[in-house]
Amino acid sequence: MSVLASLWRDGWLRNVDHALALSLRHAREDSSDWVLAAVALASRALGNGHSRLPLARLADLFAEIDASHDARDLPPLDDWLAMLAVSPWVMNAGAAGASATVGRSDFVLVLEGDAISLRRYHDYEYRLAQALLLRANGTSRLQLLTGGPGTGKTTQVARLLVEFSRSASMATSDSPSSSKPPRILLAAPTGKAASRLSESVRESLAAQVDAGELDAALALGLPTQASTLHRMLGWQRGGSFRHDRDHPLPADLVVVDEASMVDLPMMCKLVEAVAPDALLVLVGDRDQLPSVETGDVLAALCEASETAGSPLSGCRTHLTHSHRQGEDVDVPQLARLVRDGDAGRAIDGLVRDSFRGVSWQSEGDTGLHAGLLAQALPAYRSLLDAPDVATALQRARAFRVLCAVREGLSGSATINALVSRALDPLRGGQGWFRGRLLLVTENSYRQQ
Repeated sequence: MSVLASLWRDGWLRNVDHALALSLRHAREDSSDWVLAAVALASRALGNGHSRLPLARLADLFAEIDASHDARDLPPLDDWLAMLAVSPWVMNAGAAGASATVGRSDFVLVLEGDAISLRRYHDYEYRLAQALLLRANGTSRLQLLTGGPGTGKTTQVARLLVEFSRSASMATSDSPSSSKPPRILLAAPTGKAASRLSESVRESLAAQVDAGELDAALALGLPTQASTLHRMLGWQRGGSFRHDRDHPLPADLVVVDEASMVDLPMMCKLVEAVAPDALLVLVGDRDQLPSVETGDVLAALCEASETAGSPLSGCRTHLTHSHRQGEDVDVPQLARLVRDGDAGRAIDGLVRDSFRGVSWQSEGDTGLHAGLLAQALPAYRSLLDAPDVATALQRARAFRVLCAVREGLSGSATINALVSRALDPLRGGQGWFRGRLLLVTENSYRQQ
C-alpha cells in the first residue's frame, strides 16, 4: 500500500488534504507517492495551526492528531528528502534562496532543510519577515506591547496616543505649513475585541483627564473608535483588501489589539499595508487567545525579541505587574501555574485554600449551582434597578461567570439556563426579560 493511501486509511489526513494530493496526481500521473504524501501532510499541519512541518518531527504532529497510536509505513527520512529535492512539485528554498519562491506558482511545496511548507504559506512567512525587518532595522517603526491580563496594556496604548499626538503637534509647530493632525487607526481581529479596545481607551483617557494629566481638549481630539482588521484594510469580494503594500493605509500610527489572534496570512497583509514611515504597534498576550487559523505569530515575534542580537530585541515592551487584582488576591499566582501546565501545584493549592481571593468548589455540581446562584442573582437583579442603560452596562461588567466548556452540568449552556430560570421563573428562562444581557453574533455594517 502507498504511503498516501496508508495515511488516509489510518485517519491521519482530512478529506481536503487527501483531495489536494490526488489533484496533483491527476495533473501529473508520474508524481511520486512520497511527494504526494508530503503535500498532504503539509496541508494537514495547516489544520493544526502549523505553517511549516519539519519531517524529522512528524511524530509531534501525529501526537497532536491522535496520541493513542503511531503512524506506520513512513519512508526513511533521508530518502524522503532526496525524493522531494528532485520533484517538479517542490522548490528547494535552501538551494534557490527563500526569495526565489515568492510570486512563483509552478510548484506546490517548499523544502527548506528538512521542513516542508505549502508554497502560499512559505511566501507569507518570507514576506512578513522582510516587512518586519524593514520596520525594525533603523526606522524603529515597530513596537510590541505585551503582557498578561490586567497589566495595563490599554493604559499604555492611551498614553501612546497622547504622546504621539503631542510629538506631532510639536513637529507641526516648528513647520506651520504641515499642520495636519496625526492620522491614527485602532483595530482588533474581531468586532468584540474592537469594541472592548474602544471602550478601554475612552476610559483610560477619561481617567487621565480626571487626574489632571491630560488636557480635555486634547483628549477629545484623539481617536477612540476601533474597527476590525478586515474593515480597516478594506475587505473586498474575492478575499482581497483595498489596502496593501502598493496602496498603504492612510495612517501615521496603527495600533492593533489582541494581536495573538492574528494569523499568519492576516499578519502579513496587515504589516505590508502599513506605510513604511508609519508606526505599527502590536498589542497582546502571547499566552492568550491564539489565532484560529494558521500561525501563532505574536508568540513567534516575542521569542525572536528574546534572542540576543535579534532586530526585534529593542522593539518589545513587556508588562508584568497586574493592576486588576489587589495585593491581597493571589489570582496571578494561580494563573501562572495554569499557564505553565503545573496542574499538581495548582490543584494542591486550591484544595488547601492557599490562594487568597480564590475559593475551590468541591461539593460537586449541586454545590456549584447553589453557590453560583447565591452570587449571580443579586448581581443580575441589580441591573433591573439601574436608572439608565449606561449604569446597567457598568454594573454588568462587575460580575461574570466564565465556563471552561459549553456542554455538561458545569457548561455555559446549563449555567445560562440555570440563572435564566431563576430570573424568569414564569417562562422558564426563555423570555426576553428586562435586564437580560445580549451577545451580538453578527455584524451589520449598514447599521453603523
